[in-house]
Amino acid sequence: MAQSGNSMELSTNINAAQVTTAYGHRALPKLNEELQSEDLQTRQKALMALCDLMHDPEHIYKAMNIGCMENLKALLKDRNSMVRIKTTEVLHVVASHSVGRFAFLEHDIVRALSFLLNDPSPVCRRNLYKAYMQLVQVPRGAEEIISKGLIFPLVRKLQGEAEEEFQELILDTLVLCLREDATEALNSNVVPILKQKLISTNENIRSKAARALLNVREVCGPGGRSHWPASGAAALPHDRSAPECHQGPHHAGGGSRGPQGPAGVRAHLPCHGGGASRKASHG
Repeated sequence: MAQSGNSMELSTNINAAQVTTAYGHRALPKLNEELQSEDLQTRQKALMALCDLMHDPEHIYKAMNIGCMENLKALLKDRNSMVRIKTTEVLHVVASHSVGRFAFLEHDIVRALSFLLNDPSPVCRRNLYKAYMQLVQVPRGAEEIISKGLIFPLVRKLQGEAEEEFQELILDTLVLCLREDATEALNSNVVPILKQKLISTNENIRSKAARALLNVREVCGPGGRSHWPASGAAALPHDRSAPECHQGPHHAGGGSRGPQGPAGVRAHLPCHGGGASRKASHG
């Protein structure tokens, strides 16, 4: 007579990377433990599972409270490139939520990520740029980038990155940072570099560089025009004759963020309040 028994082997149709999520309310604590594992595969599987879970803001909030963010910061220094790639992917997903942006500020994730600006993996750098781009959607995020002294490194990466997608992501970050404070950017020789981007063959790069230059000029204000390089001032009228620099949000590479002319340059992302000019008006 045949006897039935339970196999000790995993079913062939089970995704091993998802096994750790089968702990219900214990999923995040279990994954947090596995992030600290000495075993490489265990760390990688935990990160893959976290990439899925972090799409839920409630999971991000819980992850903050159990120490996940500190463990993710530690994994940014991992010798294994796949671990670093998946860690930056998790952080990019986290930064896409408001509670995740708070986690970035609370746990100093911005500075920890900055050490990967020269990571040899382009995928890792792409995730980093995406995370920064998401973070600066709120003024505090832009101020954090500025306060950590990252404008100059980002400007250098704008010059050094050959991938146009990467240049666009960096410009997206710089545009919103420059709306808050352009002092470091001016000290970083950003205007000549942005001027070079105005002649790029990529329309999005040209339009975003023009927006960044306009933001520098606007934030400088009447009292700061003496710091504005003459070469930068000369570049704008010439480039604004191009259709993509004045025809509206879509052509300016800004989606639905609002008017792109000097008078309306602050209209996109209403949560930004105008940076240095706003502070001056209240002073």
